[in-house]
Amino acid sequence: MLLQYLDDKSQIKDAVRMAEIGLTSAWTLDDFKVAIAKYISSPPMSDTNLKFVFEELLERAREKEEKEAKNRKRLADEFYEFLHASKEITASSKWEDCKSPLRR
Repeated sequence: MLLQYLDDKSQIKDAVRMAEIGLTSAWTLDDFKVAIAKYISSPPMSDTNLKFVFEELLERAREKEEKEAKNRKRLADEFYEFLHASKEITASSKWEDCKSPLRR
């Protein structure tokens, strides 16, 4: 049973690479099945194994999205702090006046 799961997992991961799937947390199991269907060879794999591997890949996608969101928030916070601390940039500044300080 474990060997079958590991074999199915390997086959699914190969299919994901071949299909160049960019899995996101918005994907459903049905979307995933359709996307990899033509890359999975016979005999058909267990739906249970497919679901387990999908859930594992989905969890990784969620973790990656959370990490990227935290990074974007950190960058936005740092940019806000930079603008707030800048004496050269004010609310009435024009873009032409701001280009130089921002490029440093």
